This record gives sequence, C-alpha cells and structure tokens, in this order.
Amino acid sequence: IIAELNAANGDIVKAGKVLIRLDNTQAKAQLDLIQNRIASREALAARLRAERDGKAEIEFDPALLANPATAAKDAVTAQRDVFAA
Repeated sequence: IIAELNAANGDIVKAGKVLIRLDNTQAKAQLDLIQNRIASREALAARLRAERDGKAEIEFDPALLANPATAAKDAVTAQRDVFAA
C-alpha cells in the first residue's frame, strides 16, 4: 500500500530521491500474527515433550520465556495450566 507518492508523471527526479513510501501497517500486523502462532506452537511442543518424557515440569525454550509479547506469555501460561490439570 502506497502511503506517500513524492513524484508525478513527467517530473524530473534526482538520484537518491525517495519517490514512494510504503505503508507497512498490514505487513507488521501479519508479522505479529505469525510470531504469536510460532510462540503458541513452541509452548505446545514444550508441553508435549514434557508429557512424553514424563517430566515433572515443562522446560520452555529460554527465548520463548524472554519473549515480551503478551501472546507468548499467554501461551506459556496456558500450556502450564494444561500440564498441571
């Protein structure tokens, strides 16, 4: 999606001039959605490994635990709840 158009048909432009600026709102939203899905799947996989291996607790990847996204924290909490049930 074009956010800004800095040249018109027939304009003479100099090298290096920004002609078009794109709006990345939609791309950022899709990236957030995909990152949330990845965090959810990583949390699920960690729980399933813990169940398979008969562990007393889930060993989550440190990167998942350090993820500041609310969805990542919610995924970890949800899998801990399921594991404890």
